[in-house]
Amino acid sequence: MTDLLRLAVVMDLLGVWMLGSNLLYELLCRHLLRKAPTGGAAAILETLVYCSTYYPVLRVLWMLWARYPA
Repeated sequence: MTDLLRLAVVMDLLGVWMLGSNLLYELLCRHLLRKAPTGGAAAILETLVYCSTYYPVLRVLWMLWARYPA
């Protein structure tokens, strides 16, 4: 049962991370750039946003995993 709860928490955190990254990307496009990038610029910006938010999410997951061992 604890494994299922852990899986649910991990899936929830990953979903929040993906939603947050998408919102951050939209904010960058609308308010800072004032237009939506196209082509390679859009792909690079999206990759930068996902990579910059990936480490904090992994850090939170690792702290939760270490705090509540099986």
